[in-house]
Amino acid sequence: MLSGEVTARAKDSRGAVESIRTLRMVRDSAVKARTAALMQLQDFLVTAPASLRESIDAKTGRAKARQCRALRPDLTRVDEPLQAAKLALRSLARRITALDEEVGEVDRQLNSLVKTHAPTLLANVGVGTHNAAQLLITAGQNIDRLTSDAAFARLCGVAPIPASSGRIQRMRLHRRGDGQANRALHMIVVCRLPYDQRTKDYMARRRAEGLSKKEVLRCLKRFVARDVFYDLRKDLLQNRA
Repeated sequence: MLSGEVTARAKDSRGAVESIRTLRMVRDSAVKARTAALMQLQDFLVTAPASLRESIDAKTGRAKARQCRALRPDLTRVDEPLQAAKLALRSLARRITALDEEVGEVDRQLNSLVKTHAPTLLANVGVGTHNAAQLLITAGQNIDRLTSDAAFARLCGVAPIPASSGRIQRMRLHRRGDGQANRALHMIVVCRLPYDQRTKDYMARRRAEGLSKKEVLRCLKRFVARDVFYDLRKDLLQNRA
């Protein structure tokens, strides 16, 4: 960049897409912390005093957290393992509740931002708030820096590359690029398969031609990348205007 040899344009970090990126980063860390707290709570119950462990009889981690939140430890007897265990479990349960509220608040803000700035993208089958948010982040506010849907597909790691050997003719996906965008496109394809007739017809036709399901999914990810690129371009350029 300093020498002037790089011709690619950097992402613009002054618009709503940067706000979406920031909120996604905070949400991901909160979800990770919540998962860790749930796992710690369930692991702790394994070694908790038998009477306490048997009183927490819920089947799921969330239900166990609700029961643990209702525990009432005697803080004057924390030197007793039973009371200390109650206090620890209640603290973990309260942490999980707080993180649930944090994730919910961030999700509400993300929903509002994505609906405002990418309505065309959200109208696609299988495209939800979080997948749309990730694709917005990958494309960037100044999407016109990407010259074509092929460039976007390469950026997302779904550009096909020849990988034939002898009589076997096949393609593989470009292994570099944004892994989170690749995952978002994969989830869109998986969501479309049971509901979108075009996707089901394409899967059936290509399987009849001898392609494996994994190979057809790779093709579909490339097609979805083309669709979402032009929807993203329309939404972002309209908002700029």
